This record gives sequence, structure tokens and C-alpha cells, in this order.
Amino acid sequence: MAGGEVVLPTTVILRNRVTRLAGRLTGVHEIITERDAKFYVTGSAHTSQVLDKSNPYNGERTNIQRNRHLLFGKLFVNNRAQLIARFPTSNGFITTFNIAQITLKKGSLFTSETKRLSFDASYFIIESGSTLSADASWWLLAQSGGCGSRGCAGGSYASRGGGGYNGNAAGDQLLPFDSIFNPTSPGVGGAGSQGGSGGGHIRLIVGDKLVVDGRLTSNGGNAQVNNVHSGAGTGGSIHITSPAIIGVGVITSVGGRGYSWQVSNNAYGSGGGSGGRIALHLSFGASRNLGFKYRGTFSALGGIGHANAFASPGAVFIEEVVSLNTDASSDDEDANATSRKREIFQVFHNQYL
Repeated sequence: MAGGEVVLPTTVILRNRVTRLAGRLTGVHEIITERDAKFYVTGSAHTSQVLDKSNPYNGERTNIQRNRHLLFGKLFVNNRAQLIARFPTSNGFITTFNIAQITLKKGSLFTSETKRLSFDASYFIIESGSTLSADASWWLLAQSGGCGSRGCAGGSYASRGGGGYNGNAAGDQLLPFDSIFNPTSPGVGGAGSQGGSGGGHIRLIVGDKLVVDGRLTSNGGNAQVNNVHSGAGTGGSIHITSPAIIGVGVITSVGGRGYSWQVSNNAYGSGGGSGGRIALHLSFGASRNLGFKYRGTFSALGGIGHANAFASPGAVFIEEVVSLNTDASSDDEDANATSRKREIFQVFHNQYL
């Protein structure tokens, strides 16, 4: 539905091949996207009622038409189902899913096609075989500069992108930008008029537990093969705040790949995109068995490019803050102390330093 309002029952099960929400959604508590169904959230999609922020405890709700903001109880994306958040003209605005419980079942796919996508949930579960992806968002334009007659450089975001043939400079963004600790930017496209796109920005705020047994990715797009106007895009950014993360999945923000080729004995080449940024903040009380229980992998590698040279890597930042006393009324500063642990991994060709 585009530009209007649809009032539905509290539980909605989507079985159609394609369903599009592009206006106001009212009355829904639970959405279940069934097998082989596609659910597009696009246009001016939003829910009509949100809690009154001036007094959140009185239970009153107010009609606020906030485009790209969806608030309801539960979201299930089942096996072989797809949910696509498509807002190509969102500019700096954040698309927000404020949902108590989000579950991506095995074989499902949640795709972000917007620059910035935010989730605010109590529980977020990415099952094995499912994917939450902000890879290569196609509207993230390529950066200017960085091209020569025989190829273009990869994009630069968390670090410098790889050079094209003859070491063309990696566009205008020669220096890293955005925060290691609290990244907010999407990735950058590769140099050239047809450069690969950068990964988007994913923000996860989870109140209780984040489970990643599947894939959580914001990777850069590859350069076009044998195209002198195309460098690879950079990885994007993933910023997570949660009391706990568990699982054996994959969390990546890697740069796209470039290529080498020859035409009539003349060498050509495009650069790989730089790695992106991943930041994980865990905060919990010592009495709770939470924190960093994740046994999966992180990767923020730069992409391989011309002459098998890698672009520079991004960064993976992990912080655990443990409250040593759950009694907030205590005046004892030592009793209310916290234990803080910070780790920054810079990734170089599959090695953590």
C-alpha cells in the first residue's frame, strides 16, 4: 500500500509473493513473513502510534507520522522469506525498527537498501543460515577522483583503499574518517562513474540478548570486471549495544574486490575497497551471566585488488563494561565500581593484531 493507511488485525501473516508497505500501518502487534514471501518496507512506511515521550509511564499514545519508523511487538522472517527495507532517497535520515522481538529464521534474508538502518529490540535472533545484510547499497555514490586511463582506485573509509593500475590515488577520502568507538557513517563507493557501492550503516540496540548464529554483514560492492571506470566500494559500519552477544555466526564489514586484466598486452587494474568499522559495546551487572559469549568470527578486511594487492583493513572494537554491584542505592564508590575492558583489533589479511 502506497501513501495511505491500512488497519490490520493484531497478528498479520504475509503469504503473498510480494507485499509492499509504503504508507501508515495501524493496529499490528505481530508480523510473520512466511516461506517464499517478499515484504518490502518502502516509501513513507511508518506506524501511526508511538508512546508519548513526555510521559512514557502513563500508557498514552500519540499519533506521530514519522516516516521510516516502525513500532510493534514481534517480527518473524521465516525460512526462505525476505524483508527488504528500501529507502534509496533517505539521505541522512535513519530507518528505525522499534520491535520487542525480532527473529530471522534459518534461510531468511533481511536486506537494508538504505544508508542507515537502526533496530531497537529486547531480543534479536539471527539463526544459522539467515542473514541481516546492508551490503553494497546501490544508491551510495562513488567518490570522485582516483582514476586513470587504465583503472580506478577502491574507496577509502576506515582506512585507505587500494590503488588502481599505476597506483592511482584512492579518491578524495585519503584519510580514515568516522569514529572507531561509535561509528555512524555508511561506507564509500569506489572511484569512477561506475564504482562499486559502499556498505550501509547498521545500528543494533538490544535490551536483553543478541544471538548471531547466521550472518550480519555490511560489505562493499565489487568493482565491475574489466571496467576502467570502476573501483571497489568500502565496507560499511556495524554498531552494536547489548548486555550480551552469543552465537557462532559471522559479522563482517569487508571491502569489495578489484580486478586485473589485459587488453592487447596493456595492463589494467582496479583497486579493492578499504575495510569498514565494527563496534560492539556490552554493559551488564556482574550478577548476570551475560557479556561476550560470542564464538563466531569478525572481519573488517580490505578487499583484494589490482596485482593481488589488498586495500587497508578497517577496525573491530569490543568493549565490556561490568557493574560490580547491582545496588544502585549504595553510596560506596568502590561497591559501585565498574570493570571495563576494551579491545581494538586491526585486521591484516586474516590476522588480528
